[in-house]
Amino acid sequence: MIKIDGGSVPTCANTEDHMPMSPLAARQAADVVDMAQTILVIECLLAAQAMDLRGIDPAPLLLSLYRAIRGAVPVMVEDRVLGDDLAAVRQVVTDYAQTLH
Repeated sequence: MIKIDGGSVPTCANTEDHMPMSPLAARQAADVVDMAQTILVIECLLAAQAMDLRGIDPAPLLLSLYRAIRGAVPVMVEDRVLGDDLAAVRQVVTDYAQTLH
């Protein structure tokens, strides 16, 4: 778990310790963004799987994303390790996000 503290890190036996926390905060913010992206990727893969299992079509605005996900990752019909699937969907979502700009 990431601990975010507004204080500072002792560097000289607590004597005139003034150490900026900006670099650490930036690194921690990048970690949080990465974790949020991972959650988004998992949600996208689960949504595509749920649509396939229920036999429903995605909303028209999401159809291209759904097709891109299914182009990269087949429907799961048996248990398998999802590491490669998640990496593929992460790339699909990243590419899709670039098309929105």
